[in-house]
Amino acid sequence: MDYNTFFPNEDDVKRTRWDDAFRLCCDCPVRKPCLNLALERDGVEDRYGMFGGFTPKERRHLRRKSEFWRETYFARLKRIRPDG
Repeated sequence: MDYNTFFPNEDDVKRTRWDDAFRLCCDCPVRKPCLNLALERDGVEDRYGMFGGFTPKERRHLRRKSEFWRETYFARLKRIRPDG
């Protein structure tokens, strides 16, 4: 398996590489743990490449959405149960 499939260079045609990586990720038995690890770590090394079938841009969107729902949940919980 070619490393550049999951971590395309600027010189590579990214759309084609992402499509190739996505096809491989779809059948991977550790796709969900791979994505969860990338979402939890949010390190420099996770800001590049495909993890769990998601590009860096898609993972940023998932993180923002997750943070929004988490904040909404806790705000609602605080409203319903102000003491705790």
